[in-house]
Amino acid sequence: MDFWRQTENPDPEDNRRRHGRLKTEGTLSSLGEVVDISASGMRVVRKGSMPICEGEMFRIELQLDKQVLPVDVAVRRVRKLGRRKTEFGLEFINLSEEDQMNITRMARIAAQGARAMW
Repeated sequence: MDFWRQTENPDPEDNRRRHGRLKTEGTLSSLGEVVDISASGMRVVRKGSMPICEGEMFRIELQLDKQVLPVDVAVRRVRKLGRRKTEFGLEFINLSEEDQMNITRMARIAAQGARAMW
């Protein structure tokens, strides 16, 4: 994980979703398993602890099949899931239009895989 940490003060009023989320299957990131994703952000679950706080910004890699896409994210939410898992709500920042299209395409592919599992 390529960290460049920067802290900002998140505004709860800005915590509104701009895009619909798709549940994913088999999508990973350098932070952990991607549970759902949209064109504007994603929810990631990580086993083990990691000292990440709301408002931090850093770069991670999204992985789907053989595709890897580096993206900058801002941490909008951190929630403990039991003793050994943490859930992170991440917002994509500074995305080019091409990267946003690639993420949307990756999300659709991952969502199709998740529906096929049902």
